[in-house]
Amino acid sequence: MNRNFTRNQLIALDISQEKNVAVSASAGTGKTTVLVERIFRLLEAKRTSVDRLLVVTFTKLAAAEMKERLKESLSERLSEPFFAEQAQKLEMADISTLHAFCADALRSYFYVLGLEPNFSVAEDSVAQELKNDAFDRVAESELNAEDEVYLRLVEMLGKKSEQTSFKQTVFRLYDFFVCRPDFDGWFEEKRKYYFAEGEGNPFLSALDEELKKGAFAFESAAEMLAREAFECKAAAAAQYAQTLASCARLPEGEGFFSHLKRLSEAEFPVFSKKVKAELEAFPDLLFRLDKLTNRLKRFVWTQTEKFGGESAETLLARCRKNVVYIDKLSELLKKLDREFFKLKREKNLLDYNDLEHLTLTLLDDEQARRELCGRYDMIFVDEFQDVNRVQNAIVEKLRRENNLFLVGDIKQSIYGFRQCEPRIFAEKTERFKATGEGSVVYMNDNFRSHAAILDFVNTVFSGVMTHEFGTADYAADGMFCGEGDESIDGVCPVVLNCVTEEKAAPKKAEGLFNVRRAEIRDDVCRAQARLVAAHIKEIAGKLTSSGRRIGYGDIVVLMRSLTNRARVFCDVLSGCGIPVAASLKNDVLGKEIKDLLNFLRVLDNPLNDIPFAGALLGWFGGLDARELAVVAEKTNPDYLAKRTEEYCAKFKDGLSDKLARFNELRVKYGFLAKCVKADRLVAQLAYSTGYDMFVSGLPNGRVRRTVLNRFVRRAENSDGMLCDFLSYFDKSGAVGESGAAEGGNAVRIMSMHAAKGLEFPVVVLPCLEADFVVENPAVSAGGELGITLDYYDFDKKEIFPDVAHAANCLVNRRKQTEEELRLLYVALTRAKNHLFVVGAGKEYLFRNDAFRPTAATNSFSWIMDAVTRKFGSQDFHGTRKLGSIELNAVAKEAVPSVSENIAEELDRTKDIAWEDFVYPYAEATTLGTKVAASGLDKMNSPVFSNDFSSDLFSPVLEYAGGATRTELGTAYHRLLEKSDFAHSDAESVRHTLESCVTDGLIEERVARELDLKKITACLNNPELKALAADGKIYHELPFLATASFKELGLNASTEQTILQGVADMLILKENGAVVVDFKFTKRPDMLEKNYALQLKAYGLAVNKILGLSVETYVLSIDDNKLIKIV
Repeated sequence: MNRNFTRNQLIALDISQEKNVAVSASAGTGKTTVLVERIFRLLEAKRTSVDRLLVVTFTKLAAAEMKERLKESLSERLSEPFFAEQAQKLEMADISTLHAFCADALRSYFYVLGLEPNFSVAEDSVAQELKNDAFDRVAESELNAEDEVYLRLVEMLGKKSEQTSFKQTVFRLYDFFVCRPDFDGWFEEKRKYYFAEGEGNPFLSALDEELKKGAFAFESAAEMLAREAFECKAAAAAQYAQTLASCARLPEGEGFFSHLKRLSEAEFPVFSKKVKAELEAFPDLLFRLDKLTNRLKRFVWTQTEKFGGESAETLLARCRKNVVYIDKLSELLKKLDREFFKLKREKNLLDYNDLEHLTLTLLDDEQARRELCGRYDMIFVDEFQDVNRVQNAIVEKLRRENNLFLVGDIKQSIYGFRQCEPRIFAEKTERFKATGEGSVVYMNDNFRSHAAILDFVNTVFSGVMTHEFGTADYAADGMFCGEGDESIDGVCPVVLNCVTEEKAAPKKAEGLFNVRRAEIRDDVCRAQARLVAAHIKEIAGKLTSSGRRIGYGDIVVLMRSLTNRARVFCDVLSGCGIPVAASLKNDVLGKEIKDLLNFLRVLDNPLNDIPFAGALLGWFGGLDARELAVVAEKTNPDYLAKRTEEYCAKFKDGLSDKLARFNELRVKYGFLAKCVKADRLVAQLAYSTGYDMFVSGLPNGRVRRTVLNRFVRRAENSDGMLCDFLSYFDKSGAVGESGAAEGGNAVRIMSMHAAKGLEFPVVVLPCLEADFVVENPAVSAGGELGITLDYYDFDKKEIFPDVAHAANCLVNRRKQTEEELRLLYVALTRAKNHLFVVGAGKEYLFRNDAFRPTAATNSFSWIMDAVTRKFGSQDFHGTRKLGSIELNAVAKEAVPSVSENIAEELDRTKDIAWEDFVYPYAEATTLGTKVAASGLDKMNSPVFSNDFSSDLFSPVLEYAGGATRTELGTAYHRLLEKSDFAHSDAESVRHTLESCVTDGLIEERVARELDLKKITACLNNPELKALAADGKIYHELPFLATASFKELGLNASTEQTILQGVADMLILKENGAVVVDFKFTKRPDMLEKNYALQLKAYGLAVNKILGLSVETYVLSIDDNKLIKIV
């Protein structure tokens, strides 16, 4: 394997020294390559067998990738017997996720722990349902016991709001609980903190530490401004800044309350006219000094407002009253854990937390541990920055001396919400360095990104990420090296955008206004989306320096979360003609689930009017709101189900036909719902009724089809009848995320978390000014300070601040902010050729001397602080080049919207002689926003062009006193629809006709005039039977699709319209689809000419919806000829 490895990669690959190794691999530095190469060198040099290695990671995809890469390496040496043997052993080698390893170990040693060896790992939704049941049992037990502490705890924490309830609070604590290898020991240690006396109390120490850091930042900033003022020979201003610094100065050796008192008694200097006059020639320094003063005053007020005026003894005595509730919470967590485990064992299930804890327990058995440890010569752990305390304990118990190889990157640890702790990796590296127990290797040579992008990332993080904040010393250990130079022609590799908004006073409306210009301005998010859309339009299609063309599929928009802002971006980009693929949170069920779920609820209880009305208005009913109102107006019963039946009995019209079909479907599937389990019922409704085809035809049909498939799979988890599934669905919530459209040349909108491990030629990062979602829970749990909650006065029914809870929230909030910093690092380092960053807020263009990274409330502040510290304040509008960065400062109002562009065009046309004006798009006004496929040929005929000389489509009056030709044609269509091609003899056709007459589908007078021989002949058409062989047949299939008039063959316009129609017959086969349209006409010889556009439209719709190649045919009922339409 001849590869050019860097110096640090070669150090990581050195197997001559038998010692533990921890590799800190920055983004894009080839960590997987190094890990696989290290394994191969072990095999090659030491003839270690691959089944003597344990390689664990945290995703199945990563494990599969490592196996595949190792397989490729071994394949180069298959001629050697040893490597051929290793290739055979590879499939059974322990290269897997940690949970897969745990499951295998537990199945091998099931008898040690009294487990069943055939246990299953519970699906998340199933585990959640069991956990809900376990909580309900525990809560019932506590209520029956009338435990006063529990009842008070519920009173304190059980007040429901939009996001929290007592159960959710307990579940959140439980997530923390299961990630402690020894919860009891940890809890007892932290409980002692409540009883520590004086200023040395850990809670007070934590509060004081944060207070001192904040004050020191202001002191340092004021002293720096004093030096700048002195250099400007502004003595009064320098003295003012020095006095300001002394207000923020806190002496060492004092505690939290002493420092609070000093800040509250600080006397701020007066911002005198003399100071302002001295700095008149230095407006930037004047602005910064004024801002610093205001920020320091706000800092002092914030710090003293909560606890000022109360002694340490009083506050500590108050928080000790919470110990009884903390103890009760600990007891509840252990009861919940026991009950939850019991319910899982009854179903022979384990969840992922069980796998970890039981494996840890298994490793306490001396013999099992000795055998498992002896099984592996070397242990490799990938993504080690993402382990929690339990997982780390498993690794520690499995390892032997000098057989550990860890790979990770603390800077990319972004899963704190899963209780992952980057501090564990930091502890390992610190221990290895301090004791010589192992070596630490830093890999920072980046092979992914353009050098300008790497320089920008270094600029941002070198002054922000430290051991104390972020758990990694970026300046010392993380600075990127790289010489990537592939850029996009004419595009700066890094473009930084700051959208500003002028807050002008409202003006009184006077005079006349152009209504088109008086539009409501978009919000900042929408303005950013328009800015991004314009940039995407600009770079799409451009060439890179290597000659590769940038397409929409090369561009990704990364966002903190895929909720409201992501939806705005989807709408704006799509509206600008940019194809978009996104996985948006399904906060609200889409139509594809609503319609099906409403009908399922109708089957479960037809007397529930709300879902019944929804089902009638959806696909299964096909009514519109007006028709539903007619039913309500003309019927009397209490329930909507009874009203539909009464309407059908009273009236015979198109609406009654719809209602009759709906009720027929309801009765049929209502009977099925009583006979089969929910999984089969849901699958039947989704796939046997044609509903899946309808969903595919909706806008963004492929995405909706994915969601529908997920819903159907969800039914398989309920393992019960329909009522059980509906109950299960209501408990477990919505379907989850909508799947992105797979593949295709579309701009992807992804979450930053989902982008980890990926890379993209172009990365867009918008809305970075959005505030972090900071948790301020009623109960807080943290590894450093334990479990805490605010003090609740039951007499006054008021909540009072608690020093323990305040300290715990402060520490946890800091950890959340650190994770946001690491998440920003992950997002920025995904870009290969171009990085486009967008944030909003004019204040970010100015240097903030007292800025503290730990106090940041959004990601944009970190970026702009780095830029303004390096290049100074940027008070301008327009574009500037700052080193390798292009900075754009653009007013929100200056980002053009579609309506503004139209208004500008109207202004430019004010001198046109309107009486001579010919509208350039006059042809488009003759075409509707929706067209019927069956009318396309008529639209393209001379009749549609207002030339009435042709009688091609004029009605033919025949069968005087009998059925019209139209009625006969409709009847023949209905009969073919209801006929079974497998039973095509004359007798079967006759029975089908009788059924159609009985059901009211064909009038008896029309049926008498039908020639059944024609239908029998059509059903037995040998060419049609050949087409239908091995295919799935759909009859009368409605569809909706979008297409341009040009695609439909109507004209050259690229304007989009909605194409609507009903295909008489659709045959789906493995290699494509066939559309057959039935025609009953006097002129069979004109079919190909007259219906070419209609059949082309059918084929186009099927192709767009299903992505299949399509053949189209017309079957002439009169002469039984099957004609292919090309």
